[in-house]
Amino acid sequence: MTTSKFQNRIKLIFIFCHLSNLLFAQLKTLEIKKITSENGLSDNQVNCVIRDKQGFIWIGTKDGLNRYDGKEFYIFKNITNDSTSVCSNNISCLQVDKDSILWIGTATSGFCSYDFRTNKFKTYNKSNTSLLSNCINDIEFDKSKNQLWIAQYNSGLQIFDLTLKKIDKHFNPEPVNTYYDVAFKDSKAYLAGIMESLKMKETIGKYKTIIIDTAHTINKILVGSDHKIWCGAWDNALHEFDDNA
Repeated sequence: MTTSKFQNRIKLIFIFCHLSNLLFAQLKTLEIKKITSENGLSDNQVNCVIRDKQGFIWIGTKDGLNRYDGKEFYIFKNITNDSTSVCSNNISCLQVDKDSILWIGTATSGFCSYDFRTNKFKTYNKSNTSLLSNCINDIEFDKSKNQLWIAQYNSGLQIFDLTLKKIDKHFNPEPVNTYYDVAFKDSKAYLAGIMESLKMKETIGKYKTIIIDTAHTINKILVGSDHKIWCGAWDNALHEFDDNA
């Protein structure tokens, strides 16, 4: 074997070993910690999770609202005839606004707010507001206009003004449809509902023709760091949408 061939073989072995070390360095074992009712969680059916600005993890379950500090749980449950308690134990969605107020949507009793300064809840439902349904699927905070978008079951979308603490009566397109999720990109609202595919505010209720190659019903929307919109569908897997294309 000539000296040049030997040197080339040594270089190849060195490169292979270097790449192997890089590969194995990146193969890290992820440890998943399972937390159940045995650890203090109020119920094993978890519907939503969010982290507030104080660092607490809030977990909405079918039977109670949980605040988790990384070690212990503090459980909030509805107390009969106590308007300052959480309005229902069946929590469907969670959101935090710019004032660090936690907003809790429920499956049966409208939605409520939690102020950590007073440790009290305030309820908003069909009996004390112009809310059309007490079955809330999603609550999203629009920071550009300081308002909440309320996605409801069989009652469309409504907007809640955080300054006035009132429902905007002038906005409720498609009041009979079910919407599952709302997401914002550059102050534009993107909406997910039954048989509506992905919608913007201006196109709600329009263009209802059957779309063959995309999802008819979308359950979840995520705006990625690359500004593309990812849609999780009920009936047709995962879809990527680039509104800049």
